[in-house]
Amino acid sequence: MCGIALVLERIAASVGHESVSESDALQEEIRLRLAQRGPDHVERVDRVVDAGSETWRVQFHGAVLHLRGDSIVTQPVEDAQGNVLCWNAEIFGGPLLEGIAETENDTQWLAKTLTRCCDDDPEHVTTRVLDVFQHVEGPFAFLWFHAASQRIFFGHDRFGRRSLLYHSSTHTLLTTLAESIDNADATETSIDVSSLTELCLSSVALKNYSTGASSSFQEVPSTGIYVLDLQAQRLAFHSYTPIVSATRPPASAPIAIPSDRYQCAYPQPGPTASSIKTAAFGLLHALSNAVGVRVRTIPRPSRPNDASPHAYVGVLFSGGLDSVMLAALTHFHVVAPDEPIDLLNVCFDATSGFQSPDRLAAEVSFHELCTLFPTRKWNLIRVNIPFERVLEHQREIAALMTPCETHMDFNIGAAFWFLSRGQGHVRADTSSAAPNGVDLNAFLRANRASAAQEAADKALKALGLFATNESSEFCPAANCRRKLKPGCPLGICRVCCTRARKLLAKLHVDTTDTVDARERVKARAALEGMLPSTSQDVSTRIEDLVRVYEQHFSVEDEVCRVHRIKTKAPTASEAKPDSQEAPVPQQEHSEQAYTTRARVLLVGIGADEQLGGYGRHKTAYLQRGLDGLQAELARDMRRIWKRNLGRDDRCISAHGREARFPFLDEQVVRFLASLPLDNVCDFAQERGEGDKRVLRLAARLVGLTHCATLAKRAIQFGTRIAKHSNAAAFGSNRQATGDARFVVSDEIEEG
Repeated sequence: MCGIALVLERIAASVGHESVSESDALQEEIRLRLAQRGPDHVERVDRVVDAGSETWRVQFHGAVLHLRGDSIVTQPVEDAQGNVLCWNAEIFGGPLLEGIAETENDTQWLAKTLTRCCDDDPEHVTTRVLDVFQHVEGPFAFLWFHAASQRIFFGHDRFGRRSLLYHSSTHTLLTTLAESIDNADATETSIDVSSLTELCLSSVALKNYSTGASSSFQEVPSTGIYVLDLQAQRLAFHSYTPIVSATRPPASAPIAIPSDRYQCAYPQPGPTASSIKTAAFGLLHALSNAVGVRVRTIPRPSRPNDASPHAYVGVLFSGGLDSVMLAALTHFHVVAPDEPIDLLNVCFDATSGFQSPDRLAAEVSFHELCTLFPTRKWNLIRVNIPFERVLEHQREIAALMTPCETHMDFNIGAAFWFLSRGQGHVRADTSSAAPNGVDLNAFLRANRASAAQEAADKALKALGLFATNESSEFCPAANCRRKLKPGCPLGICRVCCTRARKLLAKLHVDTTDTVDARERVKARAALEGMLPSTSQDVSTRIEDLVRVYEQHFSVEDEVCRVHRIKTKAPTASEAKPDSQEAPVPQQEHSEQAYTTRARVLLVGIGADEQLGGYGRHKTAYLQRGLDGLQAELARDMRRIWKRNLGRDDRCISAHGREARFPFLDEQVVRFLASLPLDNVCDFAQERGEGDKRVLRLAARLVGLTHCATLAKRAIQFGTRIAKHSNAAAFGSNRQATGDARFVVSDEIEEG
């Protein structure tokens, strides 16, 4: 991986005032920002290009993180013809990979390939170069200057897995050009850029460039390749050829299972296997191949016989389905049996003793991995971050996430930034009992219901005391027209629910000695009076309610998790894990500080977007059927470069580590798109079962059971950063708006 940048300036435009590109502050910022991403080597190449009537000053910047080949290839790469390449990428698949030796650096190989194809056919330089990049499979962002034609080629991969931002004197130039193709349903277009005086392309936003505001940078659209012809003063955009069909095959279509490239000896489906089981086998092979090429190509220098092995690969580990599956597959591709694998898990909830949902899920899944693969050393790195530490680094995180600017962007970016920093603690003893997976899954659901609470909810709902039209917004209790809040097991509003709970407490068997008979009669009459006027056999129904209440609750228990009775918040020293004891055994452990040495981090981004992991996917299916679901999935993949990946790449890479996304491997994407949708997900089933159905089945094929049933929880909620960040910015979680623009807090100065 690398950090790359290009600063282009029309020399005539800089006459009479200080050159933007020669600013000492800008040069130092570029060097420092890129060195964060590529600490092994930083270099700059300057060119002056005489393009007819105009002269341009061009600077190429490159910073290298060595992760491919036997030796470092410095960047920018220059050749004898004067061509210059900045390459922030990894070639992981496609026909181009076949030409790269296992010990060869792909940067070196690509530079030679580009030069050779242009020398062979100088009349069709643009066509030949575009053909090369159309066939690159893997994450990339690049800048390539072809000296003979005076053209600058730039862009990034179709999913935007490597960040590339731009600032130009014509503001939205690149975005407007890309959007014009979408609107015209064309494959290429170009515009005159004779008014262009400066252009900056960079892996990260630069606050010292031109306007002095990093927010002036925008994401380079990842839907194609740009070609800037300095001599003709035209900018062209060439869109990528789609790699998947816009339509799904019918349910009866045969499923082609990818080969097991690395001979991991996974089980094979029998001749009579169902379609969904065949799909699960196919996904297992495709995903394993994607993990394999991302893990096996990491350089591993030989070590002295007495040296302890360290981890070369880490997994950003929420403990959920996606990350656990990646961790399990990584085991098969880390060839050295004594090489550990680092699992990084972050928690921001100091008030609960750092027992957030993601931490609890990670503990379960960590124990499962240790049991399933006992010969592997697994390091669960518990990254505990009090929110005060977040405030100390908020300016840095906000700068990295730019041009993303919402409060939700900050929460997610901060989680990735602290994860990638990789500083936490590991426990020497991993033999403690694993928490109960069933209770944990209940614990991770909204409002943190335990299995016992869910059983009580079901029993209360079954009584149907306040049954009403499901579309009604109002409380069905007698003489009440307040608005409902979904989720109350009794199906009534907050006021009525609280009143019913207090009345039931007077009727509970445990209060026989403390509540006199007259009060109990009044309480029963009051409950009967709350039932709708249409209720039949009121007395029996109240007896049933009291019976269920006594069976499932003590007097002190909350009957409803939606309408909880407010109590005074505990102090930090008194605080415990929210309303329910966490299902993870609280034991004393021997912990030691630990910082990962892994430079490659596997990330599960792309699974939810393709496998129906978001709530909006189920909504689309319920409202518009399979066609609506397909449209929503396609929409998520089209915009993933803008919503997710640029921000995440910048925040993760800031610590000199590279994020790799196996779920976005082109072969995985093609395979998933080739499946009938009812094999991918089944929203007739419960949450944690029907969503990402094919991946859950694939997880079971490698022996994973607990994680195969865990429900999804977004990183900002699972780590509890949203809870504290929203309280700091908005006063409470309920008042928070994720789309609100993030503003750096002055509460704690950055350290």
